[in-house]
Amino acid sequence: MSRQSLENLLQTAGNPVKLLRNSQLGAYVYPVVPSEYSNWRDEQRAWRESAVLFDQSHHMAELTVTGPDALKLMSYTTINSFNNFTPNKAKQMVPCSYDGYVIGDGILFHLGPNELLFVGRAQEKAWVFRTQKRRNPATGAEYLWLTRATLQVNYFYFYCVDEDFGPFFIKFCSYFPYGAKLCINGNHWAQRQAEKAGIGFTPLDNAFAAVDDVPALQAICDSLGEDHIRALLAKWLRILPYPFTEDDTAAGYR
Repeated sequence: MSRQSLENLLQTAGNPVKLLRNSQLGAYVYPVVPSEYSNWRDEQRAWRESAVLFDQSHHMAELTVTGPDALKLMSYTTINSFNNFTPNKAKQMVPCSYDGYVIGDGILFHLGPNELLFVGRAQEKAWVFRTQKRRNPATGAEYLWLTRATLQVNYFYFYCVDEDFGPFFIKFCSYFPYGAKLCINGNHWAQRQAEKAGIGFTPLDNAFAAVDDVPALQAICDSLGEDHIRALLAKWLRILPYPFTEDDTAAGYR
């Protein structure tokens, strides 16, 4: 049997969304495919010379789109209008199928010229509190009891760029007790402090390739502490949408 191309498969199916949703592969088991299908050489060649169509929506919540036709692609695949959608703006995006049915929604960030980031709702495991029915052995009366458990819940990510810390993100859990996590990169903070101090350096993605004054940079790195991180969090909680009222805050909710 000859190998079928991706284009032929799409033409036969008629609709890629139906093709994926009606897949007979059964339940996905992460990481979905074995780490090595045949051998390393064939896999590397496949990345360069072939294409693949597969559903990653069950565990991936971010999609980066770059290129001169990035906005055109979004306009073809969503119900949105992108008039006046300039860099440093964000909007709710609603993708739809070829037949016009809504697939879902998320937030589209216009990061820069020809660069978009679509962020959907991510489900992750979290420690939560759930209610459990219990029965009093003496009276037989039922009552509710709070228990700690792990649960797959929706998280909402906010991707931000700070003057001192550079890019970072905060993720909020949508389930009680509504925890949050702040994720920063200390290297980005150190680079910005070195620039302010006039220290020359050659940056890498997550390191310094060369530095004019190593002791001075080491002192900067050593100075990063809890107070800096708390100040960053307090600053951005004032900027981002805040779910609590003044009475909630006065009562101790954070």
